[in-house]
Amino acid sequence: MKIGTSIGLFVISVAGGLPAHAHDGRHQGDHPGQDRREERREDRREDRREDRREDRREDRRDDRHEWREERREDRRDGRVAPGVRIRLAPPAVRVEVRGNPPSARHRWVGGFWRWDGGRHVWIGGRWELPPVSNQIWVDAHWASENGEWVFYDGYWSGSGPLPPPAPLPPPAPVPGVMRGYPPPPPPEVTISMAPPAPRQEVVPPQPSPAHFWIAGDWIWDGRQYAWAPGHWEMRHDGWEWVPPHWEHHGHHWKWKAGHWRR
Repeated sequence: MKIGTSIGLFVISVAGGLPAHAHDGRHQGDHPGQDRREERREDRREDRREDRREDRREDRRDDRHEWREERREDRRDGRVAPGVRIRLAPPAVRVEVRGNPPSARHRWVGGFWRWDGGRHVWIGGRWELPPVSNQIWVDAHWASENGEWVFYDGYWSGSGPLPPPAPLPPPAPVPGVMRGYPPPPPPEVTISMAPPAPRQEVVPPQPSPAHFWIAGDWIWDGRQYAWAPGHWEMRHDGWEWVPPHWEHHGHHWKWKAGHWRR
């Protein structure tokens, strides 16, 4: 009897423990699958982050390579094949003032806009001697091709017609002789308002040694002060220029216009 009771208790205890063991086994078996799913999700997130980084790197490469140089020498005439290609149009070519050539053999090399450091930079013209006598210079220029601006560098071309000689500068003027008497100066103006402070002017180059500078000043136009800019004036033998100026008299200001006197 005792043996049967013991066997029954053992069976009950074993049967009661099976669900617990099965439950534990189910949880132990679930953990590896969850880890693998989490690893796959993390891999996908990392792939997306890497794709975004690669897109940003590609955008930067596109910006850096917006322009490119593909120059190669054409030995037939010294000319250079199409070079820089960009999408930004160059500014208008500047009008340059050519000085006198150093000699009759010198040729004018015109200025041009160069693409440098992501912007257009003006390169001024100059006089140069050709490598071979009687060669002519073909100026550099930009051309619009298929939505891009292509730079063609300047080059020395084979013999060509000689350019006309540079015109000689006009002779420097000499002080003139004033005939008769100059017109009388304008009448004096008296007002109660003090003039503003004189402006600082940029004096342009002197046209000739016979010219002198007349500084600008404030004048009264009947309602308010107006600035009269300075200018170069020709000297006249036997005459002296009296510059315009304001004189302060008590509560009033008196304007004395500039005029010539002997």
